[in-house]
Amino acid sequence: MSSTDKMPRGGRDSVAGMRTASWRSSRLKPVVDDFGFVSKGDNRLLDEKNQEKYYTQIVEKYIKFCGSADGSSDLDSKLAAVFASLALPGKNARFADSSNSELSSILLSMRKLREGIVASKRIDAFTHQVYVFVIRAAILMKHTESYHPALLHLLNTIHPVIPLSSNELQEFAGYYMLHLACHMENYSEAFMVQREFGVKDYRIMQAIVALVHGNYWSFRAMKRKVDLYKGRLLEDAENRMRKDTLKCLGKTYFTLELGYVETVMGMQWEDLKKEYQVGWELDDTGEVVTLRRVKKATPPVVQQKEFKAWEDD
Repeated sequence: MSSTDKMPRGGRDSVAGMRTASWRSSRLKPVVDDFGFVSKGDNRLLDEKNQEKYYTQIVEKYIKFCGSADGSSDLDSKLAAVFASLALPGKNARFADSSNSELSSILLSMRKLREGIVASKRIDAFTHQVYVFVIRAAILMKHTESYHPALLHLLNTIHPVIPLSSNELQEFAGYYMLHLACHMENYSEAFMVQREFGVKDYRIMQAIVALVHGNYWSFRAMKRKVDLYKGRLLEDAENRMRKDTLKCLGKTYFTLELGYVETVMGMQWEDLKKEYQVGWELDDTGEVVTLRRVKKATPPVVQQKEFKAWEDD
């Protein structure tokens, strides 16, 4: 609240109270739109015209949010920051700024629309369009609860009636494979999906094979070659791949050059120490990392006892 010439009645306590009330009243929460959930008794989204109107509103809100980012990297950072806070418990943390509020509203609206479409048993070109948009947007948002059921509905319910194009089938079946491998760690199921839908993208296959073999180098190489959507899905496996690589390095080597460690891990030394709290040490030259030290050999105890017995005789 801006300063004023006169102190309101009640003195400083009153001012503090007014500030608190103002802060509470301005706390950002998801925008409440005109439609509710079908499961909660609001049947308006069973109507096809209402579904189409609502979809247009959702797309407009999403485009507006993306347009507020300066570039793809800025959008990535905004989405990452928002969903890191969405994972926190409590509504206050969840809706602490406008980005949280906007994306929470978009996700909620997507869920309402999907529920209305499924309940109305609508399967047509519009349904196809909605699910393609929802899946792509939710993957960028890294919101599994939105893109996973949408993927299943698109592939198993919509596709048999309104067939996806060859490119679309490769795209969305590929997303499902990456979800199974990276998020669920279900590699056998991922390969079953590959056979069922005939996914031929070598980058997806090589990324999953790298996961199976724990080959972080190959995994990162493929991550640099895929598009933004696949890259988002691969992020679910990156942390555990890094941890496995750290364990392998720690058990295999005594010392390594710092440049090699940073290249293999894809991280700067300070970030690696901070995020994974490794007990490795950097020497005074700043070029060699000691992963573990050579233990000094000790004389065998048995030989010492035998020598002492011979000396006593």
